[in-house]
Amino acid sequence: MCDVVLLCRVSDGMTLVETNSESKNIAHKIELKKLCKRLQSFPSLSTVTSNQFNYHFLIENGIAYIAVFPATYPKKLAFLFLNDICKQFNEELMIQYGTHSIDYRSIIETIEKPYSFIKFDRKISKIKQEYKDPRSNIAIKKLNESLNEVSSIMRKNIDDILLRGENLEDVGRKAFNLKYESEKVPQSYSSLWEFFKKVSRVLSLRYTLYQYGILIFVIFFFFLIIIFKNYF
Repeated sequence: MCDVVLLCRVSDGMTLVETNSESKNIAHKIELKKLCKRLQSFPSLSTVTSNQFNYHFLIENGIAYIAVFPATYPKKLAFLFLNDICKQFNEELMIQYGTHSIDYRSIIETIEKPYSFIKFDRKISKIKQEYKDPRSNIAIKKLNESLNEVSSIMRKNIDDILLRGENLEDVGRKAFNLKYESEKVPQSYSSLWEFFKKVSRVLSLRYTLYQYGILIFVIFFFFLIIIFKNYF
């Protein structure tokens, strides 16, 4: 179960909205206050572990979406949770400020009052219920949807390579990306996970052969010239 959800501005750490569990752990608030002062140095996705809890961060468009979960809660699911909150908050911004040529990041930077989006805590509470139990049907469904999305992207990349004949430098890059994505897939999907790892290795091999194949061809070509000059 998520203990704390906090949305704050990256530039200065000002809180936009916050929800707490019934325990209202003071230690979390102290830790979050420290972390929010260093948000500008954080990557877009990160996790900080402290006292058997994970502080998960998703940063997008100048807003930090933070959730505190027990360390036993699956990280993959925690980031799906933050992603859902991010999508819902973007919809909230569209409702409040419109959708035509709006720079939401600039709007967030001009907000002066903390907790300006306190009403959004109702939506957060609703999403928290969906992720309350990582073994629930809803949570498993979300994991499956995420896996299918990754699988679809990986298959599309493979099809693009095979059907459109992209240059082999892109093959090397995509092989690395496929390997990275496959390593993020939960171990419970081991068969599919192993399949994509094998595919990424094949693509990496093709790229390596391409790199050294040119060198071998050049050496062989000059070798033929030398033989031709010496014997003919």
